Amino acid sequence: EQFVAGSMSQKCCLKVTYAKEDPDLHTELFVKYPFSAADAHERKSVYISRFLMNNDGPEMDFARILSAGAPMKCPKYYFGDICLNTGTAILITEKLPLPGPSDDFGPYELEAIPFKSVDYLLDKPFDYYDAMTRNIAKLAAWGKCGKMGRDIEQVFPAPAHPAAYFMSTKKRVDVFLEALYTYAHCLVPEEILGPKGEVRSDEWFVKTLRECLPEVEKAQGPILDYLFRNPDYGGFTHQNMNTDNAMFWRDEDGNVCSGFIDWGRFKRDNFARGLSNGYMCSDLCELVQQSDEQWIKNFIEVLGANGGPSLSFETFWEHYMLSWLLQGLPAVDLPRQLGLTGSPFMNPEGWKDIQDYKDPRIFRLPNYNNGMCAIIRNFAYYWKCKNLPEFWQAWKAKHLDASCRKLKDV
Repeated sequence: EQFVAGSMSQKCCLKVTYAKEDPDLHTELFVKYPFSAADAHERKSVYISRFLMNNDGPEMDFARILSAGAPMKCPKYYFGDICLNTGTAILITEKLPLPGPSDDFGPYELEAIPFKSVDYLLDKPFDYYDAMTRNIAKLAAWGKCGKMGRDIEQVFPAPAHPAAYFMSTKKRVDVFLEALYTYAHCLVPEEILGPKGEVRSDEWFVKTLRECLPEVEKAQGPILDYLFRNPDYGGFTHQNMNTDNAMFWRDEDGNVCSGFIDWGRFKRDNFARGLSNGYMCSDLCELVQQSDEQWIKNFIEVLGANGGPSLSFETFWEHYMLSWLLQGLPAVDLPRQLGLTGSPFMNPEGWKDIQDYKDPRIFRLPNYNNGMCAIIRNFAYYWKCKNLPEFWQAWKAKHLDASCRKLKDV
């Protein structure tokens, strides 16, 4: 039975009869497998997306190695395999008893999985992200203190630089600004951008983005070196910690509890980088701006309380700001990528007819690319509300040489 959801793979449900019944074995299973690739173009597209995103391998590793002993609810793992030559993968887990979007539920009964980047539909959005954040903190702590096995972190690759850095930032910034100011008016308000209608070089948002982000491009290497310098600030992270990749339920007092149904892009990384990736697809940009400090403080508290290291909020926050600067490098290319989705609305003329980011035409973008719109919005909000240019100039002066390509000797 086909199950329609998500953007990275096809899904179906299986009903199984066992030769020998066992109460510990599920008779209803959930399967993730590749989209069909009928021609050379589709095969190339699937191949590139699988190896570029690298969702399947990390998810499979988490499922087979960690899920049974993880400190949060995860679907039971049954089978997984991946071909490293083609990226073809299959993952089989238990099928969770999920209700439909309009079904009712009681305490300790699973809610319907939220839709991607429509967190405005949640009654307690802060609590949903807080529950996920606390779970990831506990997982990170258990990875550090050995509750899932001695030196379990060492089973997974250490944090590393990407095979290739982001490039062409100067050109991408101009495309990004053209989109936000001249036609995709619904995405970011004037309180963040300043007056719209044209890209004015003297506007603060325009001027600082053009000045600073190309410098961040040059500094990708030393920034990552800095983030990876202290191993206490890195460990197990969930790079795809979106609400649509989690499961939620309420306890008898109505408190939101969570687990995860999808572990794509699970990896060892800097903790702040993991959280910035986890929050970037929320459409509630104002909530994220109001709540990120508290979520991070809760992460640090839970990490320490469960056997992890004691971390400095100031250092963590510095890492978090650097992570958002790095997020900007792919974010400024997203308006161009949205134009490649095949949607008739993702072009300058089509955008002009969309007055609200909650418009159904954005929600119904192919492959749930409404998440791209949320990332664009969040990056713009961080740039303005957290004054990333000011942070960058201070950090650069303290830590980088004149070329922006090397850390100063301290």
